Amino acid sequence: MTPPRRGFALPIVILLALVAGILAAVVLERQSYQTRVVSREISSYQDTHFERGVREVVGQWTDSLIGQSIDKLLESDGHALDIERPDGSVVSVYLFDGQGTALSEPTGLNDQDAKDAEGIYEALAGGPRGKHRRHRDVERFVRPVGPVRVSAASAPREVLEAIGTYAKEGKSGRRFADSILDARKEGEVTEADLNTAMSMADITVEGRAVVQRLIVFKPELWDMVVDVYTPGKGGGALDARYGGRFLMPVQGFNAGRSSTMASLGRFLTWEPLPIDEESGN
Repeated sequence: MTPPRRGFALPIVILLALVAGILAAVVLERQSYQTRVVSREISSYQDTHFERGVREVVGQWTDSLIGQSIDKLLESDGHALDIERPDGSVVSVYLFDGQGTALSEPTGLNDQDAKDAEGIYEALAGGPRGKHRRHRDVERFVRPVGPVRVSAASAPREVLEAIGTYAKEGKSGRRFADSILDARKEGEVTEADLNTAMSMADITVEGRAVVQRLIVFKPELWDMVVDVYTPGKGGGALDARYGGRFLMPVQGFNAGRSSTMASLGRFLTWEPLPIDEESGN
């Protein structure tokens, strides 16, 4: 009679133990993955609602700006105010003239505004939209929302020159831009400064009407940067940064307008911004 082969059982036991170990590792990894997914979803939910809360708070605050001269409320770095929220976080609001660039999206405008927006864009690009090699450079000088009108207080040379060129039906608007920039060095640009610039650039009566409807001395569109400092995270370190654009509230129009969880409320645009404390605001 052949004796039992006891050595055969040991590899089987080892193999079963290995399979069981692998299965256990797979189950644990799956549980860990599910935990991470749930944690990310909870964190995303909390961040989204915190962001909406911040947006709602600062959006409501813009109603207090009705009838005020915003630039007189700002510090040299654009700081407007700090808001302490019930959860202990501090919201620092900064405002900047947001109307120095040209409007790039004429959708929804009336015929005249759409024509003006296209005219300025073509003057910036050196040709019709989509048909000139410089169009990539134009993106630095345009914005997707807001009025067609441009702020004389903040527009860069390129935008001012484009308005002059459009008003002169294709002839150079460089002298117009130079004159506005010279006036800006002396302080606020005035109606007299604008008239001087148009005269310096030999802009016709028809062209003057174009300039006067495209230039504003006080911005209606503002860029807002919101810094959130959460004491519970890093002892008051910058925890989040958001950016948005809004139109200066007008009594009976912007004021009191309700916002919903699915809308941007008072803002035309709103987005999270990268945190770069070294660059400041």
